[in-house]
Amino acid sequence: MSTRQHILGILSERGEATIDEIATSLRLRMGKSVSSVTIRYHLNILLGEGLVSEPRTVPRTSRGRPQHVFAAAACNRGRGNSAEMLSYLLNAIEAESEAVSGAVFDRVILAMSREASFSALDSLEERISNSVVFLNSRGYDAAVEKSRGGYVLHTSSCPYHDVPKRTNSLCSLDMRLIEVVVGRPIVRLTRIAEGDNVCSYFIEEIF
Repeated sequence: MSTRQHILGILSERGEATIDEIATSLRLRMGKSVSSVTIRYHLNILLGEGLVSEPRTVPRTSRGRPQHVFAAAACNRGRGNSAEMLSYLLNAIEAESEAVSGAVFDRVILAMSREASFSALDSLEERISNSVVFLNSRGYDAAVEKSRGGYVLHTSSCPYHDVPKRTNSLCSLDMRLIEVVVGRPIVRLTRIAEGDNVCSYFIEEIF
């Protein structure tokens, strides 16, 4: 799990927490210290994504500036069994024939990719750059780097981290979605679900 996912987990479990309290919980969860500056950085991103509500200010019990108390946004609390339900639905789809399940997944990818604004006239570099923006708007924490013979796209956060690990369909959907928005076949290099720090994909630069 990424630091941001841990922060969301802490806020979901505690209800609300100060930056100092989040830092203590992160140290216990991750086995290492995370600076308050880094925590504020992640909280600002979560605020922008609507996953954390605006902090309220409370006075300290000792001298010092008032503290900000953060909480998971209402839409991010009390999720019930939606993640588990999604997992069951994916399993049910996978149980169908390859033709049926493939058709369903293709419709999902088409619907998602329609939200991305791409032109067939865009260069590969432009499509990759736009893909990073598109993926980041959906919580992937994407970044790209030039590599020999092409590009490597990294996603360090999984938007489906709360779905029980009962199917590989989501990973396959992610990969196919990236292929659609980039407009090129890609090769998976690393995978968070297999213990890697990020999911990485190689995109060959074809002249």
